[in-house]
Amino acid sequence: MLEELLSEYECEVKRVDDTTGQKDISLYNRVKDANNWNADVYISIHHNAGLNGKQGGGIVVFYCSNDAERKTQAQKLYNELIAKTKLIGNRYDKVIKKGFYVIKHTKMPAFLIENGFMDSYTDVPVILSEDHAIKTSYALLDFLVNQYNLTKKQKE
Repeated sequence: MLEELLSEYECEVKRVDDTTGQKDISLYNRVKDANNWNADVYISIHHNAGLNGKQGGGIVVFYCSNDAERKTQAQKLYNELIAKTKLIGNRYDKVIKKGFYVIKHTKMPAFLIENGFMDSYTDVPVILSEDHAIKTSYALLDFLVNQYNLTKKQKE
């Protein structure tokens, strides 16, 4: 959905995963492709798991940089996601600095989003809905448009 929304803007999108879901692309190759492409931003979207008691959850945004601006960007991304989806959850930390491979080894600003817990009684009905996917896509779009000053393509 996000790719479709971004197609209306002056930007290029490169997916580094296998869009068919048939094979796993290594984290090393995902990072290598993004770095070779000289991307402006790297966003990795996931659903979390492993919550004790299967209660709560919510959205978490990870970043890996000592640059204060990166934390600010991660917070803005989180704020956009929460404003649209309302999937706050019960996590104490919602914007976290952590060295996940894809956000640690990319050369560009990188964010890893845990978009709800797939083993939470609270989150599952939400994250399986098309409405949540739409709201998430628009939140990511708004973040990217505002952060990178994206402009709409001119109509021919």
